[in-house]
Amino acid sequence: MTNLSDLFPAGAGKQVSFVADGAVGAAGRIGISFINSSNYPCIIIGTRSTTSITWGTPVVIQSYACLGSCAFAFDSQNVNQVAVLYYFRASSGSNHGFQGRSGTISGTDASATVTFGAAVVLNGVDTYAVNEKSIPPQSVIFDPSASGTVCFSYQDWSVTKTYLRSATISGNVLTMGTEKDLGTDIKDERYRSLIVNTSGTLALTYRSGTGALPTSIITGGISGGTITTSAATTISSAGGAYTQGNFDPNNPTKLGVAYEDGTDGKVQIVTLNSASGGGSATITTGTEIVFSTANPTVEIPCFNPALDTEFVVSYKRDDTGYENDLAVVSCTYDKTSTSNTITVGTTYQVWDRTAIAFPYYEYTAGWDNGVFGITLIRDDNDDGTLLLCKASSVDTNLTSTNFIGISDAAILDTASGNVTIKGGIAVTGLSSLTPGSDYYAQTDGTISTSSSG
Repeated sequence: MTNLSDLFPAGAGKQVSFVADGAVGAAGRIGISFINSSNYPCIIIGTRSTTSITWGTPVVIQSYACLGSCAFAFDSQNVNQVAVLYYFRASSGSNHGFQGRSGTISGTDASATVTFGAAVVLNGVDTYAVNEKSIPPQSVIFDPSASGTVCFSYQDWSVTKTYLRSATISGNVLTMGTEKDLGTDIKDERYRSLIVNTSGTLALTYRSGTGALPTSIITGGISGGTITTSAATTISSAGGAYTQGNFDPNNPTKLGVAYEDGTDGKVQIVTLNSASGGGSATITTGTEIVFSTANPTVEIPCFNPALDTEFVVSYKRDDTGYENDLAVVSCTYDKTSTSNTITVGTTYQVWDRTAIAFPYYEYTAGWDNGVFGITLIRDDNDDGTLLLCKASSVDTNLTSTNFIGISDAAILDTASGNVTIKGGIAVTGLSSLTPGSDYYAQTDGTISTSSSG
């Protein structure tokens, strides 16, 4: 904060007119994939305006039974392109396996829908009767550095091998690349993640199935339909249940990973030696920080693209009196530090299961213009629910050297307004101030008699 009385000496300052320069993003598009009550894979597209969402009609991707879940992703280079991945089975004992599809979005708001191309089988089918609990998680992501390039992650439950496979999309048709075998070390469980940074580096975060079940990362890259990967890097030697990761979109070499270690929920930021893909990126581990000691589960880090080095970790609580409630803890990290030192902020309870319903299968949906979402299913009615949370980010770059003055009102993007600069006398807008009091500019842009903000 800055003491305004020090910056307003007697003199010939004046009130001047400024035009604000900035950008306010358009309302965001949101998509959710799910398995409906008939066990069919589905997708629904919504359009967000401030804190409300207008949903289109759910689209059934394929009208036969699927097991586990349905994964999907948007193409950052084409706002109307999506890809999905699901595990199909026509009937008990019949052929089944993983299928991928590309889809094209048309319409907006209530008319938003998706038209899908033909299904492509990603791996060989078999004829075993499969228990739903045997279907591990699958992932799909688009490579933002290559137009129309998508990557799928899935696990063959019968041999517990995990695979990656890339594809290109043209005219809503998938052309598959070579399947990449990652071996049997990746533990078969519901929570792991395949993510990609803005430069095209893939990262698979997971709990290893060997030794003490450490938290590990494999990096990779896509070139001409072939995926090249690095050897696994262990970032935490103890058990890493519920392992999830995300790249920082503002710092593509920084990767946040959250996991459960015993009864502790931990998070750390690791650094890749290179932002680009290719499978040769090495990893420098950060300092892991405990954000909860009460046996939290389903920890998911999610970075705010609107504010550098800010992120949240959403998780399910297990401390006394808050069992199975959903919480979010705000965090920042020091990207100039070799260990990416994390500062843990306030923890917020965002879902009270005793007052509402028990949440299960919950995931962080992502950020859009200062709002992040958590998807979940309610146990009282099996409704799919998207919980929107507003982040009140604080800009901390205000100093005595870059402070200009005080505006007499909020100034919208491209609008004109008056700013009383140093030494000036305000004509309008400051009538509520108390004469003789010291006022301080707060880090959120307001002024107050408090010197602590």
